Amino acid sequence: MRKPAYKLLLLLTIKHLLSLHLSFAYPISNTTNTNPFLPANHDLQVGALLTWKSSLDGKSQQVLSSWAGSNPCKWIGVTCNGDESVISMNLSGYDLRGTLQDLNFSSLFHLQIIDLSENSLSGSISFIKDMLHFRNLTIMRLNRNWFTGPIPPEIGYLNSLVDLELNSNNLTGQIPISIGNLQDLTILHLHTNQLSGHIPQEICLLTSLIDLEMGFNNLIGQIPTSIGNLKNLRELYLNKNGLSGSIPATIGNLTNLRYLVLFSNNFNGQIPISLGGLTNLESIILNDNELSDRIPEEIGLLSSLVELDVSSNYLFGQIPSSVRNLTKLYRFSLFFNELSGHLPSELNNISAKLILFQIGGNHFSGPLPENLCLGKSLTYFSVVYNNFSGNIPKGIKNCTTLQRVRLEYNKLSGDISEDFGIYPNLNYFDLSSNNFHGQLSSDWGLCSKLAALKISRNRISGNIPPELANASHLEFLDLSSNELVGNIPKSFSTLHYLGVLKLDDNKLFGNITLGIGELSLITELNLGANRFIGFVPKGLRSCQRLTVLNLSQNLLEGRIPYDIGSLQFLQILDLSQNMLTDKLPQQFGGLLSLQSLNVSHNKLSGSIPSSIAQCLGLVSIDVSYNELEGMLPNNKAFENATFESIRNNKGLCGNIAGLKRCFSGSPEKKTDQGHKTTSLVLIIVIPIGVVGVVAMVVVIWLIPLKRCIKEMPRASSENLFTILNFDGNIAYESIVEATDNFDSRYCIGVGGSGSVFRAELSNGLEKFFK
Repeated sequence: MRKPAYKLLLLLTIKHLLSLHLSFAYPISNTTNTNPFLPANHDLQVGALLTWKSSLDGKSQQVLSSWAGSNPCKWIGVTCNGDESVISMNLSGYDLRGTLQDLNFSSLFHLQIIDLSENSLSGSISFIKDMLHFRNLTIMRLNRNWFTGPIPPEIGYLNSLVDLELNSNNLTGQIPISIGNLQDLTILHLHTNQLSGHIPQEICLLTSLIDLEMGFNNLIGQIPTSIGNLKNLRELYLNKNGLSGSIPATIGNLTNLRYLVLFSNNFNGQIPISLGGLTNLESIILNDNELSDRIPEEIGLLSSLVELDVSSNYLFGQIPSSVRNLTKLYRFSLFFNELSGHLPSELNNISAKLILFQIGGNHFSGPLPENLCLGKSLTYFSVVYNNFSGNIPKGIKNCTTLQRVRLEYNKLSGDISEDFGIYPNLNYFDLSSNNFHGQLSSDWGLCSKLAALKISRNRISGNIPPELANASHLEFLDLSSNELVGNIPKSFSTLHYLGVLKLDDNKLFGNITLGIGELSLITELNLGANRFIGFVPKGLRSCQRLTVLNLSQNLLEGRIPYDIGSLQFLQILDLSQNMLTDKLPQQFGGLLSLQSLNVSHNKLSGSIPSSIAQCLGLVSIDVSYNELEGMLPNNKAFENATFESIRNNKGLCGNIAGLKRCFSGSPEKKTDQGHKTTSLVLIIVIPIGVVGVVAMVVVIWLIPLKRCIKEMPRASSENLFTILNFDGNIAYESIVEATDNFDSRYCIGVGGSGSVFRAELSNGLEKFFK
């Protein structure tokens, strides 16, 4: 019996709806990319994109000004297929600002590429939960934005992804284990976020991976040993995390690996010998870990290696002679380990392309290699903090490509005027703490890019060549602790970029003629322990960036300039062991950043200015061996000072053992008693001063009155009265007028209780006044 037609139609409709439901509920199942039941809805696409555009800031909307009308296929950054379905959004580098929360991805389910990298987008990436049916999506690039929050576990549903780049955001939380479902993934970039937890074992299921980068996060634990399953891997970056344990030997299975970057972790143990089998390896970067043992001889099997950095570990022993095979090497860095012995002569074989050679901070000895600059490409050369001896190789003298040279703290020797050449690209040169002798060559002035020249603690003699000022970009000049003579070249005043000038501990002499006021960028000036005479140089007020000023152990005299007090960033001031006189400037109170003050062994007098109490950062003082007197300032540095730092003065007082007290009472009443003492002094001094002035006036009057002394005629008691007790009928002004201001010609006699004057008043009465 045949079913009615309407029943058949109903069954077909139910089947159609059921298939539609299943296609949404189980998106991971293998289905074709074209779904006939989900045709592109152009209105929904347009509406979704325009709604998102309107949520962005004004500048971003201007960038997307072409996003108008009803045809998104003509919009900037949008690509469509033949059905006019949007399949690609590529808006990389447009500096878009906003979030993705208002972008309805469910209307864009045909997307194959989403590239929103290098913008300023923010918010979470929870929109991935709305992309469960995005079976065509192969590329998702959201890197270099400001996205926050966790990576949604629903990321595992996007099983067509080939390229996933979420790096350079602020993503947090753990890496979801569902990421192991992305079997087609070849590029996984999660670096430069704040991801935490362990590296999930499931990542090692991604056997198609070529590039795995998870550096600059907070990952902990060990590298899974199953990492060796990623046979196609070419780049492995796990640097700058908190990973620990040993480097798994299974990394030796990654025969296609070219870049192994594991620096700045807590890896320990030895460098795996199995790495010797990675003949395609170009870079090994293992610095800043806790690796120990020797550098394996197998390292010499890596004939493709161009970069080897195992610095800042605990490696010991010698450099293996097998390094002679590393002829493609351009970067060789072993600094800060426990390596020792002589350098193998085979190192000369690696010089053809060598750019960087850093082996400082070890225990190497013997001579330096002769031909490290054979390829004329050496740029950075550092052997600092070792025990190298002998002369500088001739290859270094003629290596004009050098930019940065560090030879300090060794036992190298030779004539400095002959062992070095002219380096047009040289920026930094440090030869300190060696045994070089000879004189400075004027050729250093031809190093036009030189910013730092440090040749302290050698045996350099002669004058400082004025041509050195031709190196006009000098910022740091340290020639201290040598045997230099003469004066500071006046030409140094033209070194306008100079920040540090250290010429201390030499035999320089004469007046300081350097125009210090011209060096407005200087932060440290040290001319101590020389034989300079004259006065403290003027112009210091212009050096407002100065933090260290040391003129100690010279023969300077005169007073300390007041303008030193204007140096508000000065931290260390040392004027000790000179012949300075006069008082300490009250302006020292302006040294608000001062931490250390030493003016000992001079001839300073007077009191220490109370304004120093304003120097709240002062922690160290020495004012000993002067002629200072009075109370110590109310400052912690003086309160905590030792007797040695204030001894041998004229009359300093304070609450310090070995020093006389300024007053009685407890220390906590010191400030109040100081105010009371000042008030008492004023109360006593002012009246005494007034009486003194009156007395002087009286004496001046008495001198001419001596001739008036004679026997005074008796006057009737009613006519004789004193000015102080007159009856008030006679105005004082009338008496002054009648006696012409008590002129001596009206004086008729002087008795034991005062002078007697005779005056005729305006009313005709004759009166006598006492």
